[in-house]
Amino acid sequence: MVAAFLVAGSLVAVVVADGIVAQDQIRLTVVDQQLANASAQQTSMQTAIAEQTAPPVVVHTATTKLGMVPAQKVTDLPGVSLAVPLPPPATGTTVRTTSKP
Repeated sequence: MVAAFLVAGSLVAVVVADGIVAQDQIRLTVVDQQLANASAQQTSMQTAIAEQTAPPVVVHTATTKLGMVPAQKVTDLPGVSLAVPLPPPATGTTVRTTSKP
């Protein structure tokens, strides 16, 4: 009699556990589909950004929509040594600082 209850209880436990596993599998399938959709959307957005930031597109936008023109002359600036500190910029006005004792 006790053995029959143990067998019946074990079968019920197996059925309950199988139901829990099935629910988790369904949830996992839904999350997996959401992940695939998000990945596809990210790829699509990266492609759109790459197309919009391509050099020919940037030049076309700058010249047609922003009214920019190509530079007539390009001047390279000389290199600056980082070991030598630069003087403060000349602003044309004198700034006085007062120190409090």
